[in-house]
Amino acid sequence: MKRTALPILIGSVLVSALLGIWALLVGEMGELQVKVLLTSLCISGASILSMACAAAWDKGRWPLLPRVGMGLAIGGFAYLIVLIWAEAEGEAVWKTAATLLILATGAAHASLVGLARLKTRHEWLVPAAWICGTLLAGLLIGAMWGEWEDDNVFRWIGVLSILLCAFTILVPV
Repeated sequence: MKRTALPILIGSVLVSALLGIWALLVGEMGELQVKVLLTSLCISGASILSMACAAAWDKGRWPLLPRVGMGLAIGGFAYLIVLIWAEAEGEAVWKTAATLLILATGAAHASLVGLARLKTRHEWLVPAAWICGTLLAGLLIGAMWGEWEDDNVFRWIGVLSILLCAFTILVPV
């Protein structure tokens, strides 16, 4: 896996960076340059999330989660690239892309947090981070699809975000 994925990742990031630089330096930011730049950002995003998952996959501690995360990252960003170039309209297609990327980000985060080897008394931090991440992803997806506009939803998103950040910082500390 690593022998194949790493050269592809490096090549795609380099090509993506060159295309992004070209899009910025050409002069006016026309429609083509914006699409190229967004595609470049999508490739970088897919690469970052995939590498986070690959690190956990290589360790073999959670074999399914990193694979699902990589699939979601690559599939989600590929779908987003198609939407950008097709100039897709319709709320549902964009919400689907956002859902895939929220799930991919959650899987990448959970994969990285799951790599930690903690002392027994601190092991609870990993499942606590996973629970917060899962609840946050679910709430974000639910709020997006359900179009919830209640202040309490946004407060809970904030609370879960803060807790997730706190647990994520505490795990390696």
